[in-house]
Amino acid sequence: MSKIKIHEIKSITALALPLIAAFLAQKGMQFIDTFMMGWIGSEALAAGALGTSIFMTILVFCMGTLSAAGIFIARAK
Repeated sequence: MSKIKIHEIKSITALALPLIAAFLAQKGMQFIDTFMMGWIGSEALAAGALGTSIFMTILVFCMGTLSAAGIFIARAK
């Protein structure tokens, strides 16, 4: 490999490692939350799943709205 490709791989890896760590931490917290709700009971587990699905629906809608707003702002400028 050429020197430029090695430099690019190192740069991308330096940017990706914090994102990978944050993703693994988030999934770990979700696993522990699910595990703890399972100990409480099936009703708590179902309520957690319902709350998560409602939250994710609202989150995706808001992210879509914000990304569209950015496009409109850029077009207006």
